[in-house]
Order: sequence, then structure tokens, then C-alpha cells
Amino acid sequence: MVTPNISLGLPNDLDVICKDRELETIEQFQPNAFYGIGDIVKQYARYPVNRPLRVVVPHGVVLSSSYVWRAEISSPCSLVFCYPVYRMQAYRKQLRWRKLICNSASPYLYLLKLIEYRSGSNRIGTVFFPSHSTHHIKASIDTSNLIKRLQCLDEVFHPITICIYWKDYLQGQHIPFMENGFDVVSAGHIFDREFLYRFHNICSNHEFACSNEIGSHTFYSIESGCKYRMLDDVEFYRVASEEVLSRDSPCDSDNLVDRVRNGLELDQSNVMQRQKRLADEFLGKKYLKNKTILNLQFKFADVLYNFGLRLLAGRK
Repeated sequence: MVTPNISLGLPNDLDVICKDRELETIEQFQPNAFYGIGDIVKQYARYPVNRPLRVVVPHGVVLSSSYVWRAEISSPCSLVFCYPVYRMQAYRKQLRWRKLICNSASPYLYLLKLIEYRSGSNRIGTVFFPSHSTHHIKASIDTSNLIKRLQCLDEVFHPITICIYWKDYLQGQHIPFMENGFDVVSAGHIFDREFLYRFHNICSNHEFACSNEIGSHTFYSIESGCKYRMLDDVEFYRVASEEVLSRDSPCDSDNLVDRVRNGLELDQSNVMQRQKRLADEFLGKKYLKNKTILNLQFKFADVLYNFGLRLLAGRK
């Protein structure tokens, strides 16, 4: 069993783990270092941690079958991991013949394999994930309405802990929650390699996870054993320039968000099994590789990358 070395602080050490910092990484496709996903998949595959991955590893679930992040398109890596399955359509359309695309699984599933996770019974209350900002987009929520909604939830959902994103902590968005008596924690900074370990630790202590927005945390928290519920009537909006919003905001042209919302309903039977099937699908569990296969894929990506360099050198 792998025990995470949470060297940058515990979930309630907010000043420490949410402190802004520069990205320090050997990864050529730098987003492979976001949330520590590169370290996770390399540790699982027994691939040298001091060797950069030559593969694009998505760092979250994208709810769109058409959007592809520009950084993935321009990456020098020739191999792209793809999950969920509907993302294949987007990659094929945007990347065409320029890169190889293979179905894969979320690094979060590999983390659970690393720690040999088993769902425990000592869970209580709810962890709430407010809609969060990004580096370039601010999420704005009617916090007073949200607090009222949380306070009025049935007793079974209490106590309620707020899990704040690092960017929103730096903007002071945690303060109203603290002033109203909520415990506030965080999984840390996007460049913190212990982020997903810390996230799992937070979820594993709660019976429920809840949010006013569908995101990667939805599927991660379910995989970590939480029952998930939505607060659909707590609105939020994103603040940024039109250019940034169009660049960084995937368009849900397939009503995927509605499909997920419908699958999360707590008042239906077999809640845990149904939500788990949904999370497995969106995190690509069907394509979870064993250690040997994943290691071979990384080595194959190395060959592709070096072959591309030789081709470029021959053209000069």
C-alpha cells in the first residue's frame, strides 16, 4: 500500500497548501504535472519518476465531445490518452493524423489502485465543493443564498465541510463560510503533487459529496465512496474576457451535464451502484491498464517522440 507523503500540509493548513507558486516540473507537456497526475501514473506503472512522459494525459473530465484544449493540440507529444469514450470524437476531429489517440482511464483511478483503496464506514456529513475559479476565470456565486441552502439541508447531510479551491481561497471566498460556522478545507494548489491524495483523504471522511456544478470532483468523490447530490438552485457565473471564456470553457453540445445530473438523483433506488457506474464510465474505468501495459505505452510514446525528433532533424 502506498501512503502519500503530504509534505505541503494537511487539508486544513490553508495558508500553506493554497499558497500560490510556480510550476516546477520535468514534464515536457507541463499539464501532466497538474494535481500530481504524472507522478501518480508513473508510480503505478513503475516508470522512472525522473523521466518526462511523452504522452498527453488529460488532468480532468471534459464534458464535451467537440472541445480540445489548445495546449493538447500544440503539445510535442505524439500519443494522447482519451477518457471518457466520447472524447475520442473531439480528438479525432481536432488532431486528425497528427497524433495517436488511445482510450485510457483517469489518473484518479490509478491513485485508488496505488493506495489499495477500500471504502470505510467511519463517514459523517457532507463535503461541499463550490463552483471554482481557474487561473484565468473567476467563478462568482451568490454565497449568501448558498449558505442558507446548506444550513437548510436535512440533518442527515450535517455537519457540512466546505472544500475550497486554492484560487478562491486566495480571493477570500472562504471567509463567509467560516463566518457562518462551516469548517473549510482544501486539496491544495493545482501545482501540488499531493493534491489528489489530499482530495481523496477529504472525501473518505464524508458520507456525502455535494456541489452546485458538475465537474471532475463529482466522479472522483463517488469513486472515493461518497454519495453525491446536486444543489441545482444555487447559480453561479464565470467572469473573464470573451476570448478567455471561449478558449477555456468547453461547450456541452451533447447535454452531457443533464445526463450526469439525471444519473445522480438520490431519490432513486440503488444510489451507490448507479452513481458508481456513472463515475466508472466518465473516468474510463473500462480502459484501466495494468502496470505492465501502461509502462509499455509510456515506452512506446518515448519511441514515437524520438522518431519525430529524428524526422525533424532530417528535414533541416
